[in-house]
Amino acid sequence: MWFYLFNDNCEGSMKEIQVVVGIILDNDHKVFLSKRKEGSHLGGFWEFPGGKVEPGESLMTALKRELKEEVDIDVDSCQLFSEERHVDSERNICLSFYLVKDFTGVAKGNEGQKAQWIELSKLNPKQMPPVNKGMIQKLKATISL
Repeated sequence: MWFYLFNDNCEGSMKEIQVVVGIILDNDHKVFLSKRKEGSHLGGFWEFPGGKVEPGESLMTALKRELKEEVDIDVDSCQLFSEERHVDSERNICLSFYLVKDFTGVAKGNEGQKAQWIELSKLNPKQMPPVNKGMIQKLKATISL
């Protein structure tokens, strides 16, 4: 399945699936990744954790819920990093990527998934789904290593 990236914001378009993504960073410029379970959509890829926004839920509430469920952290504060749209033959997905540097707890694979901290400079786009790949270059250009 191929995704097409549009670098415009996600407002004012046709009905979409809204997704929040947490780019969790530590003080040593390491990023927290979780691995999608084999047999699932895009199984085996490493990704920034996150998920779908539920009806009536704000983006921030969804991000906090998803990161608590998936990686067992409480987001204390974060900032919107980028909004991207990905379209394939079946879906129109609007992703809101947040930088999460201020959190409480120890990030881990809370749903049985593999997880790891990896240096930002060592992120490999070939090991990540198309929706996350565009963020690697943008992160490296924005975050001083």
